[in-house]
Amino acid sequence: MDNFEDILRAIKSANWANANISFFIVKRRLDNRSATYEVMQVNIDDNLKKKIRQIAKDKINNSNDALEYDFNTADLDDNLLGIMTSETDFQKIIDLIQTEQEIPFADSYEKLLNSWLYVGRLGYPLKVGQIKKLTAHNP
Repeated sequence: MDNFEDILRAIKSANWANANISFFIVKRRLDNRSATYEVMQVNIDDNLKKKIRQIAKDKINNSNDALEYDFNTADLDDNLLGIMTSETDFQKIIDLIQTEQEIPFADSYEKLLNSWLYVGRLGYPLKVGQIKKLTAHNP
């Protein structure tokens, strides 16, 4: 899908060496086949931030293609998979992370237990043209 390839090119052009990093855990509860989510921030030290930056940078730089996710089980180590958030519950989680309200911190080991998802958010300052270019690909 060309859209994913364009996004991969834009991501590859970014300098991830100094990206801001936020880390979150997500807890999921199912009630009558309906999921609700609770998001908590996690404090991480500078060494872990550096490792996460490097892992993301290496994966992005080593990726040759951005393919649409299709439940393919083939070896896709050198590819990134994309799926529209509208096809998943991930948009609900993104909305919780981007809320104006303060997200609580997981301030004890017990709060980290039974997490359903870990989210590492990497961000860097974008120029206005880059923001327009990236958002133009989001339906």
